[in-house]
Amino acid sequence: MDKKEVKKFPIVKKVSIPDTLAMIPHGKTARYTTRDMNIASVRAAVSILNKKLGKKEYSVVPYDNGAEYDVIRY
Repeated sequence: MDKKEVKKFPIVKKVSIPDTLAMIPHGKTARYTTRDMNIASVRAAVSILNKKLGKKEYSVVPYDNGAEYDVIRY
């Protein structure tokens, strides 16, 4: 019986949207695509973060029918 070669494959880490948004410096804008992060999930995270902070610190501006969008951090 032949031994099959077993390879190790990298572990895929889950994207943390709040952590990703927190990396945007104040006063900057970051552009993402829906392949990077789902826009609905980003909008939900922005809403939660803004409520948590008690002010509007983030906003989402969609382009190209939502295929691309900017996240603005004030």
